[in-house]
Amino acid sequence: MSRFGFTNFGTYQSQSVNADAQRCLNLYPEVDESQLGKSAMMLYPTPGLQQFCNLPGMVTVRAEISVPQANRMFAIAEDLENQWFWEVLPNGTAVKRGQVSPQAVGQLGLKGIVPTFAYNNAAQTQLMMTSAGRLFLFNLTSNLLQEIDTTTGAALQGSVIQIGFTDSYFIALLANSQKFQISASLNGTLWDPSFIAQIEDYQDNVVSMIVDHREPWFLGQEHSEVYYDSGNPLFPFLPIPGSFIEQGCAATFAVSQLDNSIFWIWKDKRGQGVGCRAVGYAPTRITTHAVELAWKSYPKISDAESYSYQEDGHSFWVIYFPSANGGAGATWVYDIATQLWHERAYGVGPFTAHRSRCYCYAFGQGLVGDWASGNIYSMSINYLTDFGNPIARLRRAPHVSSEQVWLHHQQLQVDMETGLGPQPPLLDGQGNPRGPQVYLRWSDDGGHNWSNSYARDAGQAGDFTKRVIWRRLGRSRDRVYEFLCTDPIPVRIIDSYLIATPGFQKGAERISRQILKIT
Repeated sequence: MSRFGFTNFGTYQSQSVNADAQRCLNLYPEVDESQLGKSAMMLYPTPGLQQFCNLPGMVTVRAEISVPQANRMFAIAEDLENQWFWEVLPNGTAVKRGQVSPQAVGQLGLKGIVPTFAYNNAAQTQLMMTSAGRLFLFNLTSNLLQEIDTTTGAALQGSVIQIGFTDSYFIALLANSQKFQISASLNGTLWDPSFIAQIEDYQDNVVSMIVDHREPWFLGQEHSEVYYDSGNPLFPFLPIPGSFIEQGCAATFAVSQLDNSIFWIWKDKRGQGVGCRAVGYAPTRITTHAVELAWKSYPKISDAESYSYQEDGHSFWVIYFPSANGGAGATWVYDIATQLWHERAYGVGPFTAHRSRCYCYAFGQGLVGDWASGNIYSMSINYLTDFGNPIARLRRAPHVSSEQVWLHHQQLQVDMETGLGPQPPLLDGQGNPRGPQVYLRWSDDGGHNWSNSYARDAGQAGDFTKRVIWRRLGRSRDRVYEFLCTDPIPVRIIDSYLIATPGFQKGAERISRQILKIT
């Protein structure tokens, strides 16, 4: 038997599927850190969803924030006309705290813009939020919601697209401009019209802002710059020498913090659509050609949204593209631990984007807002369905080819953890107990056309010695295998072994050791 890299990568569908057609959907690779396990890398299931709270009358959840000091959580959601500010309670109920902005009457073309939050973690009493260009402040002590005037002639000098907080100041990014304004120290209700600055080192409008390590980053259309608190009482924030960046931002709301850095989709005068992370003040490409090719196929990426979260030592950057795939959307995920990309999706086909668009950690669990309803879900690998609906876990493997000679495929074994069927057991169409089913199909023309799917039993509960094997698989000059499971089990794939003659030995040695020889 020979290994052939079944578990050793994420999604990588090249410009030509004849070259590489790999796909990892609702599965992510994990490295065996001991280096003594059966395989150098395994595939594990992405988290499922369980409903935690419903926001009545809402059609989508746009933003979330937790205030850990007060053990409180808040969200902004939309009905068909307006955006509303909600408090989500630990028992899974919610209180509507007030209307923050009509979606249909946004200022300066900001209709339906993603709301943002900032929390005054110094005074611990003020939560500020943006909605369609308007700015609101919620007092955590009195539970009163008030709007900060952004009309002509007001102290705040324009519509606000994003809000941040650092060093006792709220920072408001003004829409369609190069300007940002700061509040009075520790007081988001006071905005001096002279406490305003304009980015002068580049001529682009600032399209996104994020505060990282107490430093505000201002990402323009083609350039970016980072500021710091100089302590100057007249205006404290100045550009950091040497922080000027020759790349801008392609998606305002797809900028996230994780792994002690920031991540965004860059854009410059040469093009756009490259995912990057900041190394110091320098953007470093983290996408692959295959990921960039997929993003390029979407009608637009400027409406992308992202969040980050951590589970079991993996830090994930999750990007939701609402315009992809004819409006069905797409979700791409980057794993810091392996530096590999995988996809997440909802349904069993046709797929839509994963049903999360925003995230916060509150009440001891990760909570995500649904882009297609007013639901907030608890997200965990302990959930084996998406709020009762099956999750399709798919792995499309690397090509099996030996210089285009005929190979006779005698046997393929997927080495997965079996015996994990639920109790009571699943039932077949006649009401008889059955084990969870896994399916295999293949393409003999590089990934263009596919065979029928062939099912195997993955073992009822406790049948831990069950093997998942397909035999007498025909011959091919070039073959791509695809594995699928939709039953509610934790799909954990350790490796895969192929017997193909004559002489197929690709991957007989661990991929990690082959790479070490090259490097």
